[in-house]
Amino acid sequence: MISHVTKSQAAIEDLKRFFMATSLEDINKKLNNLYIVLILRSLHLGFDYVCDQILAADQIPSTDNLVTILLRLMLLKHQQ
Repeated sequence: MISHVTKSQAAIEDLKRFFMATSLEDINKKLNNLYIVLILRSLHLGFDYVCDQILAADQIPSTDNLVTILLRLMLLKHQQ
């Protein structure tokens, strides 16, 4: 339990540093990146190649664009 609490406190401190920004626009960009990571981490292991391609791209998509991409891929996979 002590280990879990220590890890949780470290995660909270990391999150606080993550939100340090000079403008609302910077915070929104950071939140978008956080959402992207959470969405990608929640995907089934069969979609690892998608995560790799998205994270290796020159520009990370917005959350809306990522959801659109994932929905298209799921429809294609379902049709096969």
